[in-house]
Parts: sequence; structure tokens; C-alpha cells
Amino acid sequence: MGKIERVVLYRYGLGLFTQRFTVEGNGSITLRVPSSGMNDVLKSLTVLDLGGGSVQTISYENEEIIEQRLRELCLQIPASGGIESALAGLQGAVVEVSVNGEKYAGRVLCAGEEKYTREKPSAEPMLSLYMENGTVGTFRLSEVTEIRPVDTEIRRRVGEYLELSEALSRRDSRSLTISIAGRGKRTVEVSYLLRMPGWKTSYRLLLPVDAGKCKGVLQGWAIIHNPGEDAWEGVDLTLISAHTRTLSTAEDTQGSVEVERGMPRNKGLEFFKYRIPEPITAPKTSSVLFPIFGETLECEKVIVFNPENCSKYPYRGVRIVNSTGRIIPGGEVTIIEANSLGGEAMLPTLMPNKAILVPYGIDGDCEIRHEVTSRDIVSRATIKAGDLVLTSAREFVDTYEVQNKSDGKRELVIEQPRQPERRLFRPRNPSETTEHCWRFRISVPSETTVRFQVETAEEVQTLYHLLELTHQDVVRFVSNQYLDAGVGRSLNALITTGVECENLGKGLDKSKAEYEHLSDEESRLLQNLPVLKDSDEEKTLRKRIVERARKLEEKIQVLAEKMGEMKGVRDEKKSKLEKWLNELEFEKVISPSAGNDERTT
Repeated sequence: MGKIERVVLYRYGLGLFTQRFTVEGNGSITLRVPSSGMNDVLKSLTVLDLGGGSVQTISYENEEIIEQRLRELCLQIPASGGIESALAGLQGAVVEVSVNGEKYAGRVLCAGEEKYTREKPSAEPMLSLYMENGTVGTFRLSEVTEIRPVDTEIRRRVGEYLELSEALSRRDSRSLTISIAGRGKRTVEVSYLLRMPGWKTSYRLLLPVDAGKCKGVLQGWAIIHNPGEDAWEGVDLTLISAHTRTLSTAEDTQGSVEVERGMPRNKGLEFFKYRIPEPITAPKTSSVLFPIFGETLECEKVIVFNPENCSKYPYRGVRIVNSTGRIIPGGEVTIIEANSLGGEAMLPTLMPNKAILVPYGIDGDCEIRHEVTSRDIVSRATIKAGDLVLTSAREFVDTYEVQNKSDGKRELVIEQPRQPERRLFRPRNPSETTEHCWRFRISVPSETTVRFQVETAEEVQTLYHLLELTHQDVVRFVSNQYLDAGVGRSLNALITTGVECENLGKGLDKSKAEYEHLSDEESRLLQNLPVLKDSDEEKTLRKRIVERARKLEEKIQVLAEKMGEMKGVRDEKKSKLEKWLNELEFEKVISPSAGNDERTT
């Protein structure tokens, strides 16, 4: 078995392994490879004979081929069930058995339990052989001390069957054999990739109790996993994260870790790696922690309030400045304040000479009340294509009322959420702007309440269909100076005409329903005439039906004329209305001094 010399672990879940083997002359080396990683090994395998030899072949166990060969052997030997089950798989084969010092030969007829009934029922495994003299011999398997297949081919097939079954039973791993030709004793180096659990970092940040600027000690540990069945002993370990851009080598200030880092001019993923200078040991199927970082950093303890994440109490937080000159990869961090647990948080990847704010625990000594009010200030009114559009500046005021109940001053960082369409008005200059928020710093003296406001605005547009407006809407728009008086009169006339068209349409629908009712009644009356005979009674009934039908016809004619007149008036008004809607255009820029607004709180 070769020794694992080097391991390179990638944070996103790969491991590059290098093993060294010693061979002499023509020989071979064997690797045990996880079944799930065989494809990765075959795609990445490199073999170097450092003594000038050459690789001849590489072979590996193939599960499909093993199963096919087992079927070709035509043996059915179950993995469980006792010796009688195994013998049943040799049915017909000639075997030699030893029973109480005597040897017997015959073909296996059957093997199993045979019941005897004497004083009470019992069962015992038995073996039945068909002997050369044509008789059947039955033997208790408990008395059989040796069973030997006579045919050498049967013995070979049984041996191969057991060997293949053993290989198939190790489904979690498979062997890979490399045949090498050469002279003398040599070292062969083999490298390959395997999928591995990604390594991660874990930090401890030691801080003083007092708030404000301070020195913090950040300790970093790498957590690695060895899920394999082979221990790593005296292994050269390197940890790599992200993607390579450019490389320069720098020694860790404490001499504990060699760091290579990439500093591309353009933004993108950074490359960094940690090389543990001393050989490491990781027992099989275990996880191990290694120190990779230990620095004193400039810190500042603050409290942080973000209205999207906090309801009443702010978080305790720490602002960390990376003055190490290298990348600090992200990971979980535990905050220790004067030998007490301060909290836990996630430390994002911190680039050189950058600062980051890390919230880590609730501060119950401060309470913050947050309230938002808004109003719309209309700045433009536009009428076109039958619609009125009011363009407004929607102003938001976020009010933070901060109550510091502690006996010490608090430095508060308010994280005002940013939205793409919103602009910041007051305060003009936040202390920091991130992708998701504006940050404002406030000093809150002990046992004091402070009020702080943030004003933002965004542009919104409100659409009104002119035919859906009411006279009250027009009065409001004119009084707020969104519309001129002349435009207001035009809109009122348009609204009146629209209402008239609507009423005419309702009248037409009502008249049409009455028209259809009268026509149906007339049709039913006339359908009765053909069935009437010439009796006096039927003649009288016919006369009444005819008279009723005549009167209905007169009503129908009057109603049709009325409907035609209504439709003509409605069509004329609709034509006039459509012309007004197409021709009415208006635009007005509204001065903020007008003092009118659409309030939405």
C-alpha cells in the first residue's frame, strides 16, 4: 500500500491526492478507490515512475463485468442458509465426503432438512448422494467433516465464484491496478482527484467588554474531513478556495501558515490558499481542526439596527478592519467578550484593507421605535389618449426613536434599507453605503432618548381613465391645481356625455328585452290559429286572437321606432365622446409651492 504524501483540498468539494509506491523491476501497484469516485480517478489519474520506468496497463474492477461472469459460472451459491444451501448450488457435481473416518463419493442429489418421528418430531440437515453403484446414500451433515469436489474444473469455478462474490460484496470501493515495467528499485508517484467534503473555516474573535474602538484577536481554524478508510499520517496539506487569477507568495506574519493570494485588478472571485507547513495527521473517518490564522485587528464595538431584521432591540455588532494584507475567507465566528460568550455570527469573506460590520447578539439595554410615514407630492399632470396620469414624488420619512437605558454611551449604526427606485434626501451623506442599505452613525448618551429621521423619495405614476372619473374627482383635481379650470369644464362635459351614453345603453337593453318579449308572445298567439275549427266558439276565439296579435304588432312597431331613435342618439354621442377623448391633450408642471398633495400614510 502506498503512502499518502500530499493532499490538496478545495473548498468547493474536491481533493487532489498524491501517493508514493516502491516497486522493483516489472511490478504492479494497487489502489483502493471509492466506487462513487472511480470516474473522477480515471479522468484525473497521473502516474510518474521517478526511476525511468514506464506504465504498461491500468485495470480496475468493473461491477457489470463481475456480475456477468458470475452468471456465466452457472453456480447458485446463496450467501446465507447454511452448508445445505451451498451444496444445493452444486447439485449434480461429483463430490467426495468424509463421514466418521470413511470416504464416500457420488453426485450431489439434494441437501436439506429431513424429518424424523420417534418419541417427538425433530429436523436435521441431510446430504443425499447418488452413488456409482446406483444407490442413494444419505448422510447427516453434522457427521460430515469434509466435502471435496472431485472435478478440478468444479473446484476452479467455485474458487472463482467466491473470489468474484467477495469483490462484489465490497461495493463501496474497487481496486485499480497499475502495471509498470522497469529495472531496479524505484519510486512511483500517483496523483488523482476525488470528490470530498469541502473544508471550511471557523473563527474566534476575542474582544474587551467596553464599547468603542478596541483591539480584537481573531483566531482562524480550518475544519477538514477525512471520510476514507486510510489514515493520513505525516501528510503535506494545502487548502485552496475560489479560482486562480494571479499568484504571489507571502509568508504569514506568525510563520504558521504559508499563504498565496490573487489580487486581480478587476472585480471577481479571488484566489487564496493556505499551506500547512508542518505535516499533519488525520485519522480515518474523522474531522480535524488546524490553526490557519491568528492576528490582532482594529475593531470597534457598536450596536446595529436594521428595521427589516429588528423589531425593537438592536444587535450588538463589531466593525472589523482587515489590515493583514491578505484575504480572510468567510466562516462561522464565535465572539468572546472578556471570557464570556458574546454571540455567534457569519463572517463574510473579507478582502485586504476592507472593513465589515458583523452583528452578533441582541442588546437589551437599548430600545428603538421605528415609524414610517409617506405622502405623494404631485409634480406633473398629463392627459392623452383618454387617460389622466399624475406623476408624483412619493416622500418617505423613517423616524427612529432611540432610548439608551444603559449607564454608558452607545454608538448606533442605523441600516436604512435601499431600494433601486428610491433616492436619499436627508441626511445627504451616510457614513457608509452598501449594496442593500445606507448606514448612519449616531452617538446616544447614557440614559437618553434620541430621535433620528431619514427622508427618501421615489417617483410614482397614478393612471386614471377619463371615462371612470366623477365630477367630484374633477373638482378635487382643479382645486389642487393639478388641472386648469378650462380643462375641468371639458372633463365635466365629457363625464356628462359619458353618463348619458351609459344611460342610453341601459335604456336600449331594456327596450330590446321588451321587444323580444312582445315578439315571442305574438308568435305564440299566431301558432294557435291553424288548429281552430269552424264552430261558433272557435270563431269567436280566433277573432280575439287576431285582435290581440294586431295590438301587439302595433306596440312592437312603436318600440322598434323608439329603439332606432335611441340608438341614433347614443351613436352620435359616442362619436362625439371618442372625438373628445382623442383630441383632448393637456400637460402641466405643478409647482411645489401649490401646497397640495395626495397623502398616503
